[in-house]
Amino acid sequence: MILYQGLLQTAILFNHLLAQDDLESLRQAAEQGDAGVQSLLGLKYANGLGVPKDDAEAVRWYRLAAGQGHTDAQRLMGARYLGGCGVLKDLVLGHMWLNIASANGDEFARKARDALEAMMTRAQLRRATELARTCMDSDYQDCEP
Repeated sequence: MILYQGLLQTAILFNHLLAQDDLESLRQAAEQGDAGVQSLLGLKYANGLGVPKDDAEAVRWYRLAAGQGHTDAQRLMGARYLGGCGVLKDLVLGHMWLNIASANGDEFARKARDALEAMMTRAQLRRATELARTCMDSDYQDCEP
């Protein structure tokens, strides 16, 4: 529920953009490296908003934005791994991305990460923490094994 609230908040923030911006303009801005637009394209593909629903394409755009430090995209990558949407379900990588988003100030990610920890072993938590540290230390360039 906590993670859903964060997703809903993201959708509301981008709602006017979803209706107004044409796909080609968004794609051009995303390909030029605009992390906010990359995250928006991920949201569009994840939900089939003006494009065919495509979880793998959503992950591709979220990953690009997350790699630039975009906190919403980092949280959404965590959600993708927890749900196995566009990626294989992986609690460790889900925790890693939620932990990173949390470290960058995302309260929804912090709450979701804290709830997730009850479902993980110590070894999984240790691994997720190591991966998050490696990712952040590399300025998001070395984030997934």
